[in-house]
Amino acid sequence: MSEKLQFFVCDNFKADTISVLSTGNFDDINPEFFPSRCSRPAKTNKPFSSLKLFDNGSDNNKCLCGCSCLSENDKNFLDSKNIKQLYLDNCFKMFAPKAIIEQKMSEGAYIITPDWLSRWKIWARQWGNKELIREMFSESITKLVLLDTGVDPNSNEYLRDFSEYVNCPTETMKIGLDYYKFYLENEILKWRLNKNKSISSKIGVKTQSDYAMALDLMANLPRTEKEDVLANRIMEILIMMFAARKISYVSIVDSKPVNSWSIPSDLDKKECVERLSNFPQPIKLTESGNGFCIRIGKGDNILAVIELDEIAFPEKIDKYQNLALAMAEVFELSIENSRFYQNILEMNATLKNLNITKDKLFSIIAHDLRSPFNHILSFSELLLDEADNIETEQLEHYSKIINRSAKNTLVLLDNLLNWAKSQTGQLRFEPENHYFKYIIKEIIELSSNSAINKNISLNFFNEEDIVVFADSQMLKTILRNLISNAIKFTNLNGEVSINALKKNNYVEIAISDNGTGMNEETQNKLFNLDTNETTQGTAEEKGSGLGLILCKEFVEKHAGKIWVESELGKGSVFKFTLPINQEN
Repeated sequence: MSEKLQFFVCDNFKADTISVLSTGNFDDINPEFFPSRCSRPAKTNKPFSSLKLFDNGSDNNKCLCGCSCLSENDKNFLDSKNIKQLYLDNCFKMFAPKAIIEQKMSEGAYIITPDWLSRWKIWARQWGNKELIREMFSESITKLVLLDTGVDPNSNEYLRDFSEYVNCPTETMKIGLDYYKFYLENEILKWRLNKNKSISSKIGVKTQSDYAMALDLMANLPRTEKEDVLANRIMEILIMMFAARKISYVSIVDSKPVNSWSIPSDLDKKECVERLSNFPQPIKLTESGNGFCIRIGKGDNILAVIELDEIAFPEKIDKYQNLALAMAEVFELSIENSRFYQNILEMNATLKNLNITKDKLFSIIAHDLRSPFNHILSFSELLLDEADNIETEQLEHYSKIINRSAKNTLVLLDNLLNWAKSQTGQLRFEPENHYFKYIIKEIIELSSNSAINKNISLNFFNEEDIVVFADSQMLKTILRNLISNAIKFTNLNGEVSINALKKNNYVEIAISDNGTGMNEETQNKLFNLDTNETTQGTAEEKGSGLGLILCKEFVEKHAGKIWVESELGKGSVFKFTLPINQEN
């Protein structure tokens, strides 16, 4: 009868563990579940020494994951039984990356799992008085965070009931089971590798220490977070195991090669990618016969192809191939884990940007949009209340203020609506060929009143009839914002110039002014939503800073670039590129 690993897990993760172990090759794993230690008062916890579940099976094939909530007596008991303890300072780190869990904890979150949540009424009874519980949560907890693995369809209902009971807001993170599966598979594979370490003594090619080092490296592979680091570690392991002089690693995503690495690094990577990207078999010999290629992944889900050549003992190549196929399972898990982790990081970055977007939106609504309306309301009320006493000159002055505030509000609303559409994917993008001179003349006419008020000259120069391939509405928004910005930061009697210059397959457009200019620190903050700061113009004009953010998004939508060249006290030049006219 083959050996089995008894894997002890807290019963807060029972359904998740059973679900994971039912999806793969885990016939040699026997899960056991001990009562949660952190959900109930400490005095109600039974010591591990009194639980019969630890008495069965071989002590050499037992491990318990978690351990952060165990008492010293429990830990000593496990040591006495030779039960391996997989220590985690927080068990939730089995389900999501450490950075995400620690971020939620730092925010004051109370993290829960579906299994725990299904028994929340039991925990509540053990905690005691409902009002005291509510008081405790209100003082120390900002929100309930459910790590939704998808194993319990009733989790949302339980979360709602528990939230009402403790009077606390909620957040649901739909994490699935992939990360937990990677964690379990990693620990199980380490047990399997240790159990089969004798394989290194049977091959007799390299020293025992080399194989031990390679196996130790393999045990840590699933924790490697970046695929470039992972690829190099895999190649190092294969060199240790098979003494290959040449090795190449081609990363495959959606059946297409996306990257490659090799040892030595000067191998022809392009030729290697072409040769290995359509690799049909799990493993085959190289053309020289002194090496082999191995495919990492199953079925259509190919993750990588690795080629080893010029191995030291080609007469043992059959044994090498069998060993490599066994190692491929560890490589597959490690690559999947690495890519999953990167996806989590990208999702976290996306969520962070969404929060920044939300905060910026509320800031604009609360301050920048409110301010011009206050001007309009206050001066219009003044006109109504003092209509009989206001001189014609004052009337004209107040009317101009109202008109200017209304125009500023309209520009801000236009930017706000366009930005909101761009963030939600609702903004239409319909590029066509346009004569640039006609579009810029329209924008100059719209901007002329603002320029006249400050006696600023607006000039447009271009060498020829330049045709740009652009969405006309987006281009007008870009030009309107950049010209408005130039006027805003140019002093009375200043000058703003617009230039268009054809360069190869694109057009470079520049809006320059001889205004206040800016230092390098301010320039670096301009196009970033989280660092962008608003500054009053030379005539105390206000703005939201949203216009430049919108310009950057619209320029990049056209596959162009936007940047600024500026010197404090001498003025600024904002430049951006657009594609040249297209025949079709």
